[in-house]
Formats: sequence, C-alpha cells, structure tokens
Amino acid sequence: FASACGCKTPSIDREASLKCLQSLDPITLVYNLDVINQVVAKRRLVKIWKEFNVPRSISEAEALNWARSSRLYFDVPLQPVVDGYLLPKHPQVMLSPTYQANLKQAPEVLVGTNKNEGMYFLAYGLNLKDTQFLHPDGRVELPHSLELAGQRRPVEPNGNLADFHRITAAQILGEEQLVQGISQLPALFYGLPVSTNFSEGYSDPDEQQLNGNDVLKRLDEMSGDLDFICPLLDYADRIARMDNAKVYMYNFQRRTSGVTTPPWTGVMHGYEIEYVFGMPRSEKFQKRFYRFNNEERIISDNLMKMWTNFAKRGDPNVNDDGSTVPVMWPLYKATPKRNFSRSDYLILDAEFKQATGLRVNECRFWLHVIPNLVSVSKKADEYRGQGNSGNSVGSFHCARAFFVVGFLIFFCNIDHRI
Repeated sequence: FASACGCKTPSIDREASLKCLQSLDPITLVYNLDVINQVVAKRRLVKIWKEFNVPRSISEAEALNWARSSRLYFDVPLQPVVDGYLLPKHPQVMLSPTYQANLKQAPEVLVGTNKNEGMYFLAYGLNLKDTQFLHPDGRVELPHSLELAGQRRPVEPNGNLADFHRITAAQILGEEQLVQGISQLPALFYGLPVSTNFSEGYSDPDEQQLNGNDVLKRLDEMSGDLDFICPLLDYADRIARMDNAKVYMYNFQRRTSGVTTPPWTGVMHGYEIEYVFGMPRSEKFQKRFYRFNNEERIISDNLMKMWTNFAKRGDPNVNDDGSTVPVMWPLYKATPKRNFSRSDYLILDAEFKQATGLRVNECRFWLHVIPNLVSVSKKADEYRGQGNSGNSVGSFHCARAFFVVGFLIFFCNIDHRI
C-alpha cells in the first residue's frame, strides 16, 4: 500500500513510511486502498491451493469453481489497530470482566442487526461466473446463474457444477477458516450444494433442487451470521457479563413498502437508520428516494422515542413522564445467565415483539464449533511438526479422532437444517 502511494515501505523505514502516508491527500489514499485487497486475495489464493491440495495442473478458475476471484465479498482494507492510545488493548481484553475495574461506570449499550445483513454486500461483492446483481441502467436482478446452481446444472454445456465449498472458501470465509476438513462445513451447515469430486457429483444427501431465491437466501444467512449477527452477539455477550451492565438488543425486520429494490433483497444492512432518524416524516427524503406509509411513520415515531429514552436514562422503556412504552424491551442476558424461556431481544416490525435466542444455533456454529475445530487442527499440525509424523499408526488415530470429533460436533448442530 505504501509503495503504491509513492512512499517507502515500512519494512525499509517505518517512520519515513508513516510520515509520507500522513502527508498525502486523502483521495490518494482512497484510490490506492484496493491494493490491500489485492494482496489479501493473493494470500488467500495461495492458502486455498495449499489447504485443498489442488493439483498444479488445474487452472485458478477450475480451483475456485464458479468463483471468479479469491477476493472477499466484503472487503475492509484498513482495519482497527491496537495502538495503545485510541485502542489501549485488544477489544476482547477490554471487554473482559477483569478489565472492568478500569471503567468509570458499568456500560449501557443498545445494539442490533437487520433481517438480511449480508444481502447488500453480496449484491456488490459476490463475484461468480455469469453473476451480476447490479446493472449500469439501475436494474437489480436475481442472476440466472444462482438458479442453475440450485438446480445442479452447469452454466455452459458439460461445465462444472457449482461447488459452494470452494465458492464460500474463495469469497466468504476468513483466512483462519480455510482449513482442510473444516472449510466445507459452512456450506453444508447452510444447505448449499457441495461437491467432493467434479466427476462423482454431489455429496449432499439432500437431493432437493433449490431455486435462485433459496440459494441467495442461504448465502445471505451465512454471510450475515458470519460477519454481522454473530460478532454482534459475541460483543453483547461480553458486555452483559460485566457487573451491572445493561444490554438492549434488536432485530429489525420491517421491509419499507416504498423501497425500490426487488423483494428478494429483504431488509438490508443499515435500513433501520432511516426510521431511527425520522425519515418517514421527512418529505424531502421521500421526494428524493421513496415513500413510507402511515404504519411506517408510527414505527419511526416509536423507535425515536425508545432511542431517546435510552440516550437520556440508559433504559429505552421509560418515558419522560415516568410511563413505560407499550412493548417492554427486555435486557439481553449473557450465556451463563440465559434462560430461553425468557425474552432477551426485541423484534422491530409492524408490531414490536419480544423474542429469545437470536440465531443461537448458527452463532454456536461460528463462535464455538468452527474455532474449536480450527484450534484442534492447529494442535494436530504442531504435533506433526514436532517430529511425530513418523509414527504412522499414532498419526492415523490422531487424524481419525480429530475428524470423528469434528463431525460429531458439526452434525449435533446441523439437525435444524436437514
């Protein structure tokens, strides 16, 4: 990145590199940000070739299946850095109970997600064969290639079938999840077509054919859970573990009646913001973008009331006059204190509803099952790296035990999908 901007690289002179970058105008930095994404994509591709044992005789296109790139569908080139000032410690440390003594008061947070968190970024960033969501003339369409993928049909005659193990590995999963024997689990968990061998066909025991909407819905759920909902739940859980902390969580599900995108786009990332800031009451906004109906204006009024209640008193339920809102917003409870017979978040729709266990099985998969399997895999690699690979019997039993445990954990959590 520094080199692309015309500066010395940090490996040569870190201080000079930093001063040079700080002296540049912001637009120069923005124009060169994509260099970071390109480097990350190349690194991901190398790992995919290594972990999947792809023969060197196979082309990059064949190795990635229908994916046309190893770039992540959702790129964040410049990420937060623990600098000792703005971020004195890693957030996981700062959110631990032992760090709470450094806080002047117990935290109070209001956080939430939308129904279709991944959809917006898939439309812009999913780069598959013959797949285009957004067109130059403003049209937003469901690509026919997703229909073919769900029906187990190739794009061209005698071509490869879509393998969402390789597709999701190339464009959705994080680098730490690109581990042989683990990287195919997300596609299986979300019921996407997976092939273990191009000549043998699909290993998925579910022979039902999906339509394009089904495929996209499952991709939206996977990406939304992985990159938005489950990290948010992890954050909420860490806060809620602190003494006297208060966490209020929502899931926004209202699809605006006047929105111009197709129905399959759902309720995308950020679409609750216009309600929080009163856009259903703004004629200027509605003339420029789209209109809201009276029901949506009432939703906006209620949201603004609850948000300002929280800003004033740390409790969205209590109004200025001491009265309470019609539907009480329950406190989110940390995992050790959670009782699934008790509500712990609020659904925001035409009617506000208390609910419990937002994406609990999916987030158990992403926050516990996958990291645990990755950790076991690393330990197995360390075991082999210590010179134990010569013990073929021991290595065989170690590997077999790893995969038996892994798949037992996995299938214990997949029962709601099949």
